[in-house]
Amino acid sequence: TFGSFIAAGLPILIAVLGLGISLLGIMFGAYFIDLNSISIILAAMLGLAVGIDYSLFIITRFKIELAKGNSINDSIAIAIGTSGSAVVFAGLTVIIGLLGLSVAQIPFLTLMGVSAAISIFVAVLISIITLPAILSMVGHRLSPAKKNLLSKKITGNSKKKAGTKADLWGRLVTKHPVVLSLLAIAFLAVLTIPFFHMNLG
Repeated sequence: TFGSFIAAGLPILIAVLGLGISLLGIMFGAYFIDLNSISIILAAMLGLAVGIDYSLFIITRFKIELAKGNSINDSIAIAIGTSGSAVVFAGLTVIIGLLGLSVAQIPFLTLMGVSAAISIFVAVLISIITLPAILSMVGHRLSPAKKNLLSKKITGNSKKKAGTKADLWGRLVTKHPVVLSLLAIAFLAVLTIPFFHMNLG
């Protein structure tokens, strides 16, 4: 999926770095205000999740631009200008949603929202500031994207190589879309059965 060990590990590294910074800040704030452990857990979960996702957005675009023949610096600039802008917008919407927990005017919900919003904010900053710096140092190690992305373009005259393992799932889905859609819906319906047995406090 990622093409190299560095491409796979970099999003996790960036997410953990952002998570560490945000949790240190939240823990520091806990000395001045009463903060429950659930707030810290929520901040950690969301910070880790979006940190990985946002890094992946940027790294994927960086690899695409690198595959087009752009230099490392140009690829970073384009990735930050496009995917980086999307990351900032996505982060802001999540932050606004989390801060919206304060509308209920329940103190512990407000603290949960604020602490999680801090972790999202740090994840966005790390993705658009630290990640480009790291890419400038290790970006040349992600160059296999050129072969993977450009050489496999399907044109009208090119014949798709049959029997490759990577294409099996795609061919199965395109041959039987209705059947697989119904199976997926049935599977999701089974997963929702516990919903009808929930006891809410």
